[in-house]
Amino acid sequence: RSSDLGKYLDLLRSHHNRPAKCLTIMWALGQAGFTDLTEGLKVWLGIMLPVLGIKSLSPFAIAYLDRLLMMHSNLTKGFGMIGPKDFFPLLDFAFMPENSLSPSLQEQLQQLYPRLKVLAFGAKPETTLHTYFPSFLSRATPNCPTAMKKELLSCLTECLNMDPLSFSVWRQLYTKHLSQSGLLLNHLSELWNNTSRKMRKSLQETVQSFTVTNEEFSTKGPRSEE
Repeated sequence: RSSDLGKYLDLLRSHHNRPAKCLTIMWALGQAGFTDLTEGLKVWLGIMLPVLGIKSLSPFAIAYLDRLLMMHSNLTKGFGMIGPKDFFPLLDFAFMPENSLSPSLQEQLQQLYPRLKVLAFGAKPETTLHTYFPSFLSRATPNCPTAMKKELLSCLTECLNMDPLSFSVWRQLYTKHLSQSGLLLNHLSELWNNTSRKMRKSLQETVQSFTVTNEEFSTKGPRSEE
């Protein structure tokens, strides 16, 4: 059944100017989700998330997700369904101002977001969070909206705390994300007193590697331009 979702998504996209028809399709496919969270998420990610930007369909898509997550309070059954590919568009819809969701729908999605994050981080955050680190980091720019910046810095800290591989991912990304790394380092220094010894050690090693990178940069700089 879920293999047919692509066909239904094409239908929704080609009939988006006939919302009654689209909503009927969404309603019918969504029924499976009320008995099974995995099925519900499959349908939501397959046909509702992709049309979240369509004004006539987004209220139903958000209402369905709200009901789905209310009916299935045990989120562990949905672990493994949401990966970075689906999670980051949801983060952007929830936090970026003036996107295609109305303010009230955006607010509703923000209320659901913590549960979507639990689903995304899954059963083993200590082995998966480094895969989320790059997309959190690239978004954490100095001019990023305040609420989003707060969430991104909190998630980046969680990645570093839970999944040690996040530190090596950060070292690889550092030179292309200097302003974001600066923001994150400031944030981590504010939390220093509440940081575990293990985390402090990794952080000190990482900062040392950044310092070496900076020195290489400054010695290489003029020559590479000649």
